[in-house]
Amino acid sequence: MKHVGIDLGATKTALCILSTDGLIERERTIRTDELSEWFEEQPPALMIMESCAESRVVASLAQRAGHQARVVPSVIVRALGVGARRIKTDRKDALALANASFRLGEQLPAIHLRSDASAATTTTIRGRWGLVQLRTRCVNFVRAQLRKDLIGRPRASSATFTAAVRTKLKARGEVPSPIVESYLKTIDASNEQISAIDEQLERLAQTELHRRLRVVPGVGPVIAVAMVAMIDDPKRFASASHLASYLGLSPGENTTGGGKPYRTGIIAAGQPLLRSLLVQGAWSLMQARRRNDPLALWARELAAKKSKRIAVVALARRLAIVLWAMMRDGTSYNPALTAPRPPPQPQPVPSSPAAEVTVTR
Repeated sequence: MKHVGIDLGATKTALCILSTDGLIERERTIRTDELSEWFEEQPPALMIMESCAESRVVASLAQRAGHQARVVPSVIVRALGVGARRIKTDRKDALALANASFRLGEQLPAIHLRSDASAATTTTIRGRWGLVQLRTRCVNFVRAQLRKDLIGRPRASSATFTAAVRTKLKARGEVPSPIVESYLKTIDASNEQISAIDEQLERLAQTELHRRLRVVPGVGPVIAVAMVAMIDDPKRFASASHLASYLGLSPGENTTGGGKPYRTGIIAAGQPLLRSLLVQGAWSLMQARRRNDPLALWARELAAKKSKRIAVVALARRLAIVLWAMMRDGTSYNPALTAPRPPPQPQPVPSSPAAEVTVTR
């Protein structure tokens, strides 16, 4: 099978085709929007490309045309020769990807390609996250302006914040300044758009799998839909530690010289959006009505020993593992199984007859 290195660009894409012997057959540059037609014209080959904004769609087009497609993580492409010696051109990058595919074959590291449905749902969740961040920035700006004018900030949720601000100013016989009014209107518009997306996610969360996940305390429709969409295939994770590392919820380590292992904070790599949602779910679980749930009890015990922030992050990690196990095994939530196992108690060492010494006179 031939190896094709693809250096994707917003408008133009460089291609390098290697024969089964590793020799360059052809190099060319085409428009990125013409790749679908080009894939249909080529015999089956192994298409290699670097992870970027266009890579998932391009890889999906290649697979539909009968090719094998592998998307290489951008963090390792330099080790494969891309941009070697600070010489980076589209043609050289495509050649380096093709050569890496020829040398490594199936051993070439590649990222998981989500299905079209999972990718569309992930885009919806990311759009909601962007609107929430926009609303938060606007709320913080308005609060700062109220503080500068010696006006106490209102105690209200994001949904009722603008009404509370206008009521507070009206009680003082004032009206919002033009810039504050524009921010209040932006907050109202964001609330409407977020509510519309929440209704859409609520409809998506009516499947049998989503309903099983929503039984877990602290998990609502947003977390359930995000977990299913971003994990996509739970069997691609070999273990719970692999999943926690993917979400950035694993502790780091800074041990050198063979000394005592030193654990640091979480690595905070992988999926920041899903990690943020799980942490929010962990906060709500610790403050929820189901305070006797084993997960909540375990987190409160850990908070008493360490700190509340450490306990929340640890609870988010355990929550992710529980959801992943339910997706992988097709099981329902069982609180008894989520309780952590007690540490093994040291057992007294029985004395052997040989060790007993009999003193005779």
